Amino acid sequence: MNKNIIRLGMICSVLFPNISLKMKLTTLFLILVLFRIQANTYSQNTKITLDLESVGVMKVFKEIEAKSEFKFLGNQDVIDKERLVSIHVKNQRIEKILTNLFQGTHITFKTIDRQIILKKEKPKIELKDPPIHNSAKQKQQHTISGTVVDIDGTPLPGANILEKGTTNGTQADFDGNFSLAVSNEEAILTISYIGFAAKEVAIKNQKNLNVVLQESADGLDEVVVVGYGTEIKRNLTSAVASVSTEELQDIPATSLSNAIAGRLAGVSISSAGGRPGTTAGISIRGATTGPLQGSSAPLYVIDNVIATKELFDLLGVNEVESVSVLKDAAASAVYGARASNGVILVTTKRGQPGKPVLTFNTSIGTSKVSRDVQHTTAYEHSLLINQAVRAGSDPLIPNSQHGTVPISDVELEYLKNNPFPNFLNDVEIDPLVKNYTANISGASDVVDYFIAGSYIDESGSLKKLNYNKSNLRANIGVKLSENLKISLTSSLATDNDYQYYWPFDSNNDNLFDGYRQAGRRGNWAPTYINGLPVANFNAFHIGDYMDQAGAGDRTRKTNLLNYTVDIDYKVPFLKGLSAGITYNNRKNINTNTTFRKPHTSYFFAADPNNQFLLTDEITGTRTRLEGGSDGNSIYKDNNTVISYQLNARLNYDYTVGDHNIKAGFIYEQWEADSDFFWVRRRNLLTTEIQQLFATSNDAEDRNGNGSEFEEGRLSYIGTLGYTFKNKYFINGSFRYDGSVRFEEENRYGFFPSVSTAWIVSEESFFNDNLDFIDFFKIRASLGLTGSDAVTSTFSYLEGFQASGSTVFGNGNNLNTTIVSRGIASTGLTWDKTKSFNIGADFEFLQNRLSTTVEVFKNKRSNLFGPRQSTVPVLIGTGLPPENYGAVDVEGFEVLTNYKNKIGNVSYNIGANIGYSKNRVTTFDESDALRDYERQLGTNTGRIFGYRNIGMVRTQSQLDELIATGYTFENQTPYIGSLIYEDIRGNSTEDPQGNTPDGVIDRNDRDVIGQYSSPPINYGITLGFTYKDFSFNAFVQGFEGHERVVPDNGRFYFDVISEGGWAHWNDAFDPVDNPDGKFPRFTRWGTNGNPNFQTSSFWLQKAGFARLKNLNISYNLPQTALQTVGVKQAKLYFNGTNLFFLYSTIKEYDPEISSGAGIPINKTYSLGLQITL
Repeated sequence: MNKNIIRLGMICSVLFPNISLKMKLTTLFLILVLFRIQANTYSQNTKITLDLESVGVMKVFKEIEAKSEFKFLGNQDVIDKERLVSIHVKNQRIEKILTNLFQGTHITFKTIDRQIILKKEKPKIELKDPPIHNSAKQKQQHTISGTVVDIDGTPLPGANILEKGTTNGTQADFDGNFSLAVSNEEAILTISYIGFAAKEVAIKNQKNLNVVLQESADGLDEVVVVGYGTEIKRNLTSAVASVSTEELQDIPATSLSNAIAGRLAGVSISSAGGRPGTTAGISIRGATTGPLQGSSAPLYVIDNVIATKELFDLLGVNEVESVSVLKDAAASAVYGARASNGVILVTTKRGQPGKPVLTFNTSIGTSKVSRDVQHTTAYEHSLLINQAVRAGSDPLIPNSQHGTVPISDVELEYLKNNPFPNFLNDVEIDPLVKNYTANISGASDVVDYFIAGSYIDESGSLKKLNYNKSNLRANIGVKLSENLKISLTSSLATDNDYQYYWPFDSNNDNLFDGYRQAGRRGNWAPTYINGLPVANFNAFHIGDYMDQAGAGDRTRKTNLLNYTVDIDYKVPFLKGLSAGITYNNRKNINTNTTFRKPHTSYFFAADPNNQFLLTDEITGTRTRLEGGSDGNSIYKDNNTVISYQLNARLNYDYTVGDHNIKAGFIYEQWEADSDFFWVRRRNLLTTEIQQLFATSNDAEDRNGNGSEFEEGRLSYIGTLGYTFKNKYFINGSFRYDGSVRFEEENRYGFFPSVSTAWIVSEESFFNDNLDFIDFFKIRASLGLTGSDAVTSTFSYLEGFQASGSTVFGNGNNLNTTIVSRGIASTGLTWDKTKSFNIGADFEFLQNRLSTTVEVFKNKRSNLFGPRQSTVPVLIGTGLPPENYGAVDVEGFEVLTNYKNKIGNVSYNIGANIGYSKNRVTTFDESDALRDYERQLGTNTGRIFGYRNIGMVRTQSQLDELIATGYTFENQTPYIGSLIYEDIRGNSTEDPQGNTPDGVIDRNDRDVIGQYSSPPINYGITLGFTYKDFSFNAFVQGFEGHERVVPDNGRFYFDVISEGGWAHWNDAFDPVDNPDGKFPRFTRWGTNGNPNFQTSSFWLQKAGFARLKNLNISYNLPQTALQTVGVKQAKLYFNGTNLFFLYSTIKEYDPEISSGAGIPINKTYSLGLQITL
């Protein structure tokens, strides 16, 4: 054991040379502890692999001693040394090996730690029957029946049942039932099933057995979905990550992307915000386009059919079997077009052999914003305003809407004692999340079926926000003959998104402006007086927009109908050959409706001595129609996309001896047609009827437009794989893709790949020297993928479009004209990504500890972008894009997991981390750019701004600064202003301007942050099960990036009613707060105000880790359930986005890139799952 520890320590030093000595010693200590624990139970835990044919028993002893620390003791003369045996076992315990070795002999053994004591068995006079050597020669005396299930009670059809020490056995039927005649009532049965740990059961005079199998700890038999097929995890040669949705079933997520966030190494998934129905952005191994045109989004494939991100998120979690991510080109090259950024594969559920299983799952929860933006109160704001006026800031124009300054002591005391909520406080609620799912599944030897339905309803954290989604699915397969099977996959999904109307937010954003406006307005007066919205101190009353009738609303609806027919035929006259056809048809309809109406608020008289003390006397009204002309209107649009995909395939899978060959060829055809139109009608007859027919018939009140496009791709795909002795693997593939986005001579691209793997732990030299490693595989891959994401379809053709923005003659009327849509982009072809990946998979401690390491480098070339050149104005357009840009991406991923069971407690600990960085290697840039502004040779996502070097806090400091000639944008500094570093000037003698000139202007901007998006993402899982209780926690984190405080921290001081961030309560003031952290409060709209510029002062480290999900469940006792006909019932609690373990940003939710949109919700839900 000690020599193994030394070897392990040396390996750690080689693999991790940059880890500190303290960390190395800590790691070594933990390893020593683990090995000491293992030493205490060495004989129970050690597994041995033997492959011996016709050898003497003593040879077996020597092999065992050579491959382990066991020593054989006792009188070996009692052993028949001439006896020849054959033994072929892999990773078996010593007790099992020796029991089989000595079966039918008079030798017994006893194991004490590493010592094996042999002795001769004493004869038993009462034994009349001969020892059992072959069950075929025995007289069957006892029949045992039973059922084999997993820990959830699901039958395991096809499970193997073997009478120990014999060849007598059978298999479980479709319901997991079996019946076996055994030699006697003391027989022992061995039950096994792929992916589960084998189990021995003593009959002991029983007639019926209920056998529960546990999943295998190593997971090497796990089936992983790969391009156009499946493969067991053990045999993978490429970079593939997967997640089973069993661990996601209880999460009340409205989108699949939110449910899988953080669970896959190298896959960055972050939510766009807390608006109900908001999905998460997904990136595989980082951004790949940089400043050039193209897409960094992965390709989505659902049940082998090309899909979109929208369709992916419409899936219900309960209908998904697994999600696989193809990360390198060897895995994704078979998808060619659009596969440059990786592929996300989804496989939906199908029926499993057995009787019908009916499952219901329902949960209800409440949500609350995880981190609300904090704003100043009216009283705090008033103190700041008075400080600003005292400092000489521009006074505000007195009027009844905005108020007057400075604010008197009487008014300050009133605001202090009468704190009014801002609009956000008025309309923020703790919404409900309701989730209901049901499915029935099963299979016979002819038909398999899975039928499911789900409904989820989520209210927003603001009033007048709601999202709901419904799903129906039917997956049915029919085996028409022994060789012919036809399958139907069909689904219907609908979702509805409802929100208040606010003109400065769109249908698909996180309501950034509305949320920001509501947070900084409204706390100067009551929101309503006598039920009427108050106009005093409010340029607009967004609280009423969000709360009551407001100014209208927006609705978005999606209806998706999808079906796939698949025919699979096993050719009977050639073993291993199969053929099939898959046809998919999909219709996706998206509709948007926007209803706008005028909004009226009311001015109320104020106390003469206190402008904030309002009476109920109405002095005037204000009517606004935000975002348009007078009158009300209704807008509708409809986008219908109809697509089909046809695949025809041939597959060959043949094994002879130690050789396995797999080959495939696929023909694929895909076409889509999109039809879009919109209409707008103004001046509704009544706002109670929001329909197009109830509007004005005047021509000027009616308009609309529309467009249509079509596209298609044609592909030929080939795969070839060879395996030798199940430990040497080589796989190759190609895809020949054609896209109508390119002109005919450039239409097709060829995308090949090759990958190989070697299971080193299968070699005898490895087992002889590193037997403490249970599994070790190395693999490498190289491949080419492509993308056809040009700016527009048919961009290689000259085109014209209608325009209504041209003025002819002396009038001001706009006229409709025909204009060029730009110079045709001739010569465009595929952009390409060359991907190289090496990986290693390890398993230790009897397969309980597993680790995967990936290192990759991707070189993307032929990216689209316009060249830097001047086009004469008379041309009327710019240069078209060309294929010329290039971006490199490199990084690594590590995934590790530990599983174990002690008594009734099973537990697991896992972690994954991914790191990637990119570099622009080819890009045209203007010669006028400074060096620091150039993107060539740098990573994308850098943050530019001024470098803050302090703040003016005293008069003497100000005098010294002015004496140097320091100015900011021609403005002199003042007490309380930020000071910036003078980096360079604008001298004509120095084109790069690297000589400081004493003037702070745009020439002094510099790179203040390297990454605006996180280069590091990670996840940590922790779970344990004790009897019927289970606990699972998941932590997600991002690291290595920075953010600038939204709006550069500015305070909206143009009017009294616009408040700001609460951090301004610590603003510097020479009298009230001379040690303040933040600059002096001044009117932000003042030209050149230095305090509200993008600078390192407002730059924050943005790393964080949050408890993303927590699940606690309890399985109700089956004895009680059986009386009411319930097979299984589970109660559970689920929490999402519960809290931050750490976050350097305190003001807002750091996961939201915009910073100031609706925060992500934390949700607490209780649920019940019943299986019949």
